[in-house]
Amino acid sequence: MRWWRLVWQAPYRIIGFVALVIAATLSASAAGMAGVADRATGLQSVELVHQGTHRSYLVAVPDGTRGGAPVAAVMVFHGGGGDGQGVARLTGFASAAVRGRFVAVFPNGGRDGSEPWNDGRRTTASEKDDVGFVMAIIDRLVAANNVDPRRIFAAGVSNGGMFVQRLACEASGRFAAYAAVIANLPADLEPRCAPSTPVPMLLISATDDAVMPWAGGEIAHRRRLGIGAGGLVISTPETAHFWARANGCANEPTRQPLPDRVDDGTTIVRHAYSGCRENAAVTLYEIQGGGHVWPGGAASASRRIAGARTQELDATAVIVEFFRQYGL
Repeated sequence: MRWWRLVWQAPYRIIGFVALVIAATLSASAAGMAGVADRATGLQSVELVHQGTHRSYLVAVPDGTRGGAPVAAVMVFHGGGGDGQGVARLTGFASAAVRGRFVAVFPNGGRDGSEPWNDGRRTTASEKDDVGFVMAIIDRLVAANNVDPRRIFAAGVSNGGMFVQRLACEASGRFAAYAAVIANLPADLEPRCAPSTPVPMLLISATDDAVMPWAGGEIAHRRRLGIGAGGLVISTPETAHFWARANGCANEPTRQPLPDRVDDGTTIVRHAYSGCRENAAVTLYEIQGGGHVWPGGAASASRRIAGARTQELDATAVIVEFFRQYGL
């Protein structure tokens, strides 16, 4: 097994060796075109051919969403070294889909999720057309899963969160809103990002993230071991301001410290931009003292590697609440 798979899938084996983690722990199996439900998870594995290559995704289709009026869908993108099933487990979005009566979709970066998303960094650039792959999934969701094409949402973590921002740059007309967790805007993507429409954007990032630097710069990686793709990102505040500027929002956000309810070494500050075109809000949740983890998600790594996991905020619940404003 490759070193980077060990880091992302079983980081406790190399505690102290690197400070790099994204919680995506299981590999997804590709199934037939019609989709086969996994008895343990309830997720259907669906395979399609894109660019002559077999690609796959997992989908949770709650009972009662197959007939009648079209339903919303949330696409959730895993981090580097992860896969669709791992990010489903991490985020709990399949359960959220049952409660909220929407379809949840977990695409794989490669056939089994073993490849990073082509998120706009030079270090992840390839001939793999991930944006086109996502558009193909959307077409299939609309045709096969009764999904409303006007109510599709994108959320992602780390590499997946950067890819979500690439989708906002290049496919703004296909999604109703976006959410990126522990993911800044790639510096290589910034100068060529020009959304055709305003893009509601939710950001959740941590000040003590040892992998995704709050202040911008180089993403933590270990090239000699094949761990992470590295590359440069702009800072978290600059990322929020970029999307606020793209949406025509006010120059400065309203800063609101949230109640400190749990003594876990972290606190939350909410930054909300107002006056945005077409009500396309930009909101940043700053997790002071937090690390490279999905807040409120399933634990997948030692705190020594990942950093602190805040108990003050459930990222999945916050994302669902944000998406509700735009038709989820």
